[in-house]
Amino acid sequence: MWTVATTAPGAVPDGSLAHRSLSKNARTSPAEVVADRINPAVGVVEAVDRDTCVLSTGADSITTLAVYLGMLDVDFEVKSPPELVSYLRALSDRYARAT
Repeated sequence: MWTVATTAPGAVPDGSLAHRSLSKNARTSPAEVVADRINPAVGVVEAVDRDTCVLSTGADSITTLAVYLGMLDVDFEVKSPPELVSYLRALSDRYARAT
């Protein structure tokens, strides 16, 4: 279920723009909930079962990817890429210090 690919920026064979950071993230929310919160141009939501889904999304940076995930306002789990896991931990610590 977990896959991550890193691509160079620029055009890919189908003519779309490649993202630098791509990630699939498990969501502990129904697919319909996540799909209602994300623009289809930003990510693809796939139902796993009635209560969980996988979001395939990408961004130009790990920072932007973290923002996309946080803005969905649902619980999620990221196992890779390690850079995203580390960034989310640092962001969590920063937010904890702010409150």
